[in-house]
Amino acid sequence: MSPSALELQWLWTKFKEGDRLAFSRLYQLYAAELGKYGSRLVPDKEQVRDAVQDLFVNLWHSRQNLGEVQSVRSYLYASLRREVLKHCRQQFLSDGEPEGSNHLVSGVPA
Repeated sequence: MSPSALELQWLWTKFKEGDRLAFSRLYQLYAAELGKYGSRLVPDKEQVRDAVQDLFVNLWHSRQNLGEVQSVRSYLYASLRREVLKHCRQQFLSDGEPEGSNHLVSGVPA
């Protein structure tokens, strides 16, 4: 059974306060789901795994600067999309592509 919106808000608040168990629970609840979502954005499973991992690492490091969110799930999805796009840009640049090239990721310019 999925946690209620109220339970997720409580987890989010506890995570922002530095509660490692709350952070771990958010990871357990969303990592696989975010991986599936990321796989719809880019076909490279390793790149998706890295993006999900980086997302959670970045969340932990910036937790004190994060605000309240209406929906934890929506926030994580939007954050992962930005992280995947960042990874794609870095890969394109490291592969020698010009920075201004107009590559598409799921129909959205990078």
